[in-house]
Amino acid sequence: MSRPSLAWSLPLLLVACGDDGDRTCTAQGCGGGLFSVPLVTESGQPASARGELRRGRTDPVVTRFNCGAGRDADEVACPGGRIGIPSFAGPGPVFEMRFQRPDGSFTDWQIVNLHIEAITDPEFNGPGCPCTWYEASPDPVVVPAAVMLSTP
Repeated sequence: MSRPSLAWSLPLLLVACGDDGDRTCTAQGCGGGLFSVPLVTESGQPASARGELRRGRTDPVVTRFNCGAGRDADEVACPGGRIGIPSFAGPGPVFEMRFQRPDGSFTDWQIVNLHIEAITDPEFNGPGCPCTWYEASPDPVVVPAAVMLSTP
């Protein structure tokens, strides 16, 4: 298995800017929003776990996470049971998560449900030069009791 990447290679720029000769659009870019995936118990309380989050199924970008103490150098922290996603460029890639069991094996991948909202600022890059970006709100992911770490 190749070493997972800690960096998400999501495009940050989604600029829609027409040029009809009567206006000049700035070169200012707009980017996707940040979001975090909450890990919870069956009762909805913050949970701690160790596992992997991947973006995409074809040539996926995988990030290892560890909400407990003693993280490896290639594992992302998840304070309060929340795994941060650095940026989100919009609809398209599927986000999936799986958890590591105490014996080192993994649960099956499960889809992280995202609620996506497109936000457009019609004058972001100057008069008549809009920018559209996306914000995502994930549903909490329930951590199976068998893989839960002792503290969030």
